[in-house]
Amino acid sequence: MKKFGAMLVTLGLLASVGLAGMDDKDFNIAVVGSTTNSASYVLRGELNGVYVNVPAGTLTGTVTVATAHETLFTRAITADGMYRPRVTTHTTSGAAATFDAYSNTGMVANAQSWYNKPAMAGLVTVTVVQNGAGTNWVVTLLYDK
Repeated sequence: MKKFGAMLVTLGLLASVGLAGMDDKDFNIAVVGSTTNSASYVLRGELNGVYVNVPAGTLTGTVTVATAHETLFTRAITADGMYRPRVTTHTTSGAAATFDAYSNTGMVANAQSWYNKPAMAGLVTVTVVQNGAGTNWVVTLLYDK
């Protein structure tokens, strides 16, 4: 009986590991001319990367990824690319968490910030502001569940 219980616990742990991991969501956003459009989905996890596929004929555009609470990523885009947004980690008092780095001459007191992946839970909106004649932007969010 103990072996059966141990086997059930092991299977449960293995199944829970299979549920976690990386996922992606494509936001297909149609923009005609120099206008703005957006798309929203409910997502939960840590934002690992933003891949932007710029349509042919587009000069530039600005892509913003936001939740109801904060802007996770915003950038002027001129070509296809992958971006890895990061946010500063804070201490319990609200100050930015920092550390001192080492150099080839020893410890340097230069207060480097700790960075982490931004968290998202709930409605995530991707907005494209386009300057040009392209039509279909594809913004893919890679995130850890």
